[in-house]
Amino acid sequence: MNYSIVLYILGCVLKFESAFLVLPALVGLIYQEKASVSYLAVAVLCLVLGMLLTHKKPHSTNLYTREGFVTVALSWIIMSIFGAIPFVLTGDIPFYVDALFETISGFTTTGSSILSDVESISKASLFWRSFSHWIGGMGVLVFHVFRMSWILYFSFIFVSSKKADMCISVHSLAVVHFIKIMHTYK
Repeated sequence: MNYSIVLYILGCVLKFESAFLVLPALVGLIYQEKASVSYLAVAVLCLVLGMLLTHKKPHSTNLYTREGFVTVALSWIIMSIFGAIPFVLTGDIPFYVDALFETISGFTTTGSSILSDVESISKASLFWRSFSHWIGGMGVLVFHVFRMSWILYFSFIFVSSKKADMCISVHSLAVVHFIKIMHTYK
């Protein structure tokens, strides 16, 4: 297994999460909440860890199925672990396990919650909770667009008899399918 590419991608994921965590910090600043400091601290932590993991480029950039599965699974886990920390630091969710459940619920878009009164948490935490659901929803959408593009791609290969007709790209098929999905759910 190519561990260097897995660690490199996980470092990139941490850098993205640090950028995501800046947004609730800005919301906290707008509403003059102390919670913004917690989100900013975790954003800096994610950025530093991400920089440490990506400072050295991997020797081999080959990414096979095994590395892909491990990378995706660890990305969800790492994003959830670090995404739960601000809930605990702000005191909005006092127990880490509950905060982890809330964050995993957001990133997996299950919609479950341990909070009985969602509006009672700080505006920054409320934004982070909602934003984690949005990030998770985008992940599901990208997965379905990618899956459908491959289905269309392989159906095109099996139906087409001319080799010249097979030059259509997977990306263009994904875009076409995404447009079809958007028109379906209008």
